[in-house]
Amino acid sequence: MGQDLDDWIFGGQSSPLKHLFAAADLIVSRAGANSICEILALRKPNVLIPLSAAASRGDQILNANSFAKQGYSTVLEEEKVTDATLFDAIHDTYENRRTFIDSMEKSHLNNAIDTIMKLINDCSLLQNLWTSSTKIVDKSSMTMPWCSVNKQKKKLSKV
Repeated sequence: MGQDLDDWIFGGQSSPLKHLFAAADLIVSRAGANSICEILALRKPNVLIPLSAAASRGDQILNANSFAKQGYSTVLEEEKVTDATLFDAIHDTYENRRTFIDSMEKSHLNNAIDTIMKLINDCSLLQNLWTSSTKIVDKSSMTMPWCSVNKQKKKLSKV
């Protein structure tokens, strides 16, 4: 049962992790990209314990600090975890859970569908302008990947 239980709790292929997150009042987690995105999407108060720099590339530390700075998370460094510090972090986060939830609700990252649709619409508009415009002199410098929409809008507005 040991390995089956580990898979069930810690993300095996048939893991009900999303259901556990959804049912939780508060989440204690590492600060990997998938975990923090789930936490933000569910707007769950949380304590993040990122992997230490000695055990990782440092990306979890950056993720956790970013979430703390935005008011989404409490961060407890792995090297500072004791029974008392963990209890205090969980207690303080739970007591202030409404503040964390309110911060997450204000996030511009919450509505992925609207964000993606806006990018598609912007690109479609730019593509139409790009193909129909005779005033744009340097079309070769205008690429159409969605990640450069703002740069393209600036170029178009100068014409």
